[in-house]
Amino acid sequence: MRSEMTQGADPAAAEELAGRLWSWSSRWHPGELAWLWRATGPGAAGWRTATWRAGGRTVAWARSTAPGRLDLQADTGHDGLVSAVLDWFEDGAAGHDLAVTVLDRESSLLEVLLSRGYSPDDDAPSFLHLRRRLAAASPPAPLPPGYVLRAVAGVQDGDARAGLHRAAFATPEPTAATYQAVMAHPSYRAALDRFVVAPDGTPAAAALGWLDERSGVLALEPVGTHPRFRRRGLARACVLAVLGAAVELGATHARVCARDGAADPAPRATYEAVGFRPYARNVRLVRPAR
Repeated sequence: MRSEMTQGADPAAAEELAGRLWSWSSRWHPGELAWLWRATGPGAAGWRTATWRAGGRTVAWARSTAPGRLDLQADTGHDGLVSAVLDWFEDGAAGHDLAVTVLDRESSLLEVLLSRGYSPDDDAPSFLHLRRRLAAASPPAPLPPGYVLRAVAGVQDGDARAGLHRAAFATPEPTAATYQAVMAHPSYRAALDRFVVAPDGTPAAAALGWLDERSGVLALEPVGTHPRFRRRGLARACVLAVLGAAVELGATHARVCARDGAADPAPRATYEAVGFRPYARNVRLVRPAR
C-alpha cells in the first residue's frame, strides 16, 4: 500500500502508532512520546517533522531536532517506508554529517541503515532499556526524617513539578504552563505522578509513569532528583510508589530508559535496585556528509 508524506508532526497519531507497534523490540512507548511532544514546549516548534499515512492511518513519523539528527518510528511491514523516511531526512540535511538513533532490537531499521552507508557510532552516549514484571505492588521505600512523598494533587502542583525537572536535568523546559499541558494529556494520571518534598518545602525528587492499557506496560518518563538531594534514596521511593500505583491500575510490566556508563552509574543502579534488568540499548548510526 502506497504511503503519503505530510510535513509536520501529529503527536496523537504518533502515540497511536507506538501503541499499535509496541513490543519489547520497539524503541518507543506511547507514554514516552506523550512526554516528548508536550514537555518540550516551544522548543518543538524548531523541529523538522513529517508524518506518513497509508490506508487512513499513520504508518511512520520522523523528527529532526537539529540538521543531521533523526529519531523515527515506522511500520516496517510497509515496503520502502523506511527508505522514504530516510530520503526525507537526508534531503533536508544535505551537507551535514548524519546520525540516526534506533533500538538495537529494531533489526529491519538497522538493516536499511547499514545498506545506506550508516555505521555504528561507538563514541555515542549509551542509553540502556530496562524492564521488570509487576506481579504485585512493591512495598514503600523508607524516607529520611521530614521528607514527604505524595501524588500530584492537581494543576497547582504543575509549577513545583516543572521546577524540579528543570533543576534535576539542567534544562529550560518544562515551564509551569508546559507541565500543565502534560497533565492535560488524556493518558496522564496523577496517581502515577509522585514526588518527594524536602523538610524545607523544596520538591526534591519525582517519577512520572505512563500506562499503555493495550499492552499493560508502564513507561517511567521522567525520573529525576534535585542536585541538592541526591544519594538519599528519594528517586527510588518515587519509582516504587509509581510502580505500586500502576499495579492497582492493571499494569503487568514496567520499562525505563536510562543513561548507562562509568561516568554516570547512578541511574542504572537505581533501577536495578528495584528489580529492573537490562534488555536492549539505543544505537546511534552515523554517516559522513556527502
